[in-house]
Amino acid sequence: MARRIEEEHPAQQAGRSAAAVSLSETVTGNVRPTLLLLQGAVLLVLLIACANVANLLLARTSTRQQEIAVRFALGASRGHIVRQLLVESLLLSLLGALLGVLLGAWGVNAMGNLVRASFPLTGDLPLNGRVLGFLLLISVGSALTFGLTPALQATRTPLRASLAEPGAKQSPSRAHRSFRGALVVTEVALSLVLLVGAGLLLRGFLKLLSTEPGLEPRHVLTAHLPITPNQYPREEVVERLFQPILEKARTLPGVESAALISLLPIQTAWTSGDYAVEGELPAEPGKTLFAEFRTTSPDLFKSLGIPLLAGRDFTEDDGRGAEQVVIVNQALARRHFAGSEAVGRRLLIGGQPVEIIGVVGDVRQAGLDQQPLPEVHLPYNHPRSTLWYFQAVTLVLKTRTAPAGVAATLRGAVRAVDSEQPLYNIMTMEEIIQQSVAGRRLSLTLLGSFALIALVLATAGLYGVISYLVSQRTQEIGIRMALGAPPGRVVRLVMDQGMKMAGLGIGVGLVAAFGLSRYMESLLYGVSGTDPLTFGVFALLLGGVALLATWLPARRASRVDPIIAIQKR
Repeated sequence: MARRIEEEHPAQQAGRSAAAVSLSETVTGNVRPTLLLLQGAVLLVLLIACANVANLLLARTSTRQQEIAVRFALGASRGHIVRQLLVESLLLSLLGALLGVLLGAWGVNAMGNLVRASFPLTGDLPLNGRVLGFLLLISVGSALTFGLTPALQATRTPLRASLAEPGAKQSPSRAHRSFRGALVVTEVALSLVLLVGAGLLLRGFLKLLSTEPGLEPRHVLTAHLPITPNQYPREEVVERLFQPILEKARTLPGVESAALISLLPIQTAWTSGDYAVEGELPAEPGKTLFAEFRTTSPDLFKSLGIPLLAGRDFTEDDGRGAEQVVIVNQALARRHFAGSEAVGRRLLIGGQPVEIIGVVGDVRQAGLDQQPLPEVHLPYNHPRSTLWYFQAVTLVLKTRTAPAGVAATLRGAVRAVDSEQPLYNIMTMEEIIQQSVAGRRLSLTLLGSFALIALVLATAGLYGVISYLVSQRTQEIGIRMALGAPPGRVVRLVMDQGMKMAGLGIGVGLVAAFGLSRYMESLLYGVSGTDPLTFGVFALLLGGVALLATWLPARRASRVDPIIAIQKR
């Protein structure tokens, strides 16, 4: 198709190409990395939770050794006991899934608006049969996967050892201890991966919010004004609709200035057109220059707080006469007129010469995370005005007071000009900027929540393992203290075990986070995926939490009464 068009219009289409892209890719292309990141975070949280439950099941089955030994003695097969333990794991998993459904329904309802503002969704987010079926599959799979090992471990203890001393605690085997330690290391490592990911997003988000948009958003109210072609022909729309509305708007209480623009900054880009510089040959033969095109009324730059760096603003007379004028932004002036005066130079638009009468500051048209593009502003009386192409304009009001107070009176001003003229999407410029970063805010909120959950789970897992080890070594600790070991040595003895596991988990987590962070580069702004500050801060944070999680059971162990501990033996 592109080749046929080029053959039919060689002058206009020479050197241009086309590409076919599916509609689904066009709609979801920008959010696909975010969705993959969140899916990965959910998987990591699931693995951490499963590792935690597996550790708890190991601890629970170790306290049931006599019960399991009695079952063996009475003739129960190992397969029968393993199935029973797996059924118990499955019940725990299904109860957890039920609670998850309730929390998920609440979360979807609470964050529905933010999700719809950030992702290309057209309806509600129902918990339908497909979602519940997937949840059931995950619940059963996780119960079987992480419940099988504790069940097998519980049925490996020799029968004679379990029945030798009823009521006595059996020392866990080396394999048992190693497996529990590996689970804790895994929890800590995965938690650090999530913490580092959330930290990188947080730093990038804070840098994004501190980025200068190129305009002053405070006290600016905007509203979309659709154009009805049958009622307002192109050659009459400015005098019959735009100018009367602007005059009414400027007289409203609290309004400092009012203007119109075809496409508002921050919200939209890629509305480009080709141009040339009069007297300048293209850097590459056959290469066409493109810039963002906007149509604006007088006072637009004043209303949005965009600085006029050189020349003058538009007037109502611009665009009416034979001499056509434009205003360009600093990016375009820098591209062609670096070191010289841009005002007074000429561009060729549609083959017709236009004079540059002003240069304004750069504005981030496509969002805070996008660099400013070369931009050409046409007066709204210009014959090639892009106002008509989109059949809608944006009304911009600079107010002296809070913009919300002007919104109600603005509708009345528009109805006074045309009682049937609609006005919609009335928003402040600050709201538009916040809306432009809604997707990043949602990603940060969700990933931060997952990281916090992971931190709590890993801390609980480490605390549980150390507490279990302390309970298994109560007699040993009592004997040590009876032989003169000070409490501080007991604390260090217990904490050494916990911090070795935590330290190994942090080391593995740093390596994993370093390897995975490169996949986050497209979601970050102004920060490297291997930012050492983020890695260091969250490694220290996790280390501090792990220190607390091991200190509490160690402190409790140091307070054991040696006489009572020995008597229990």
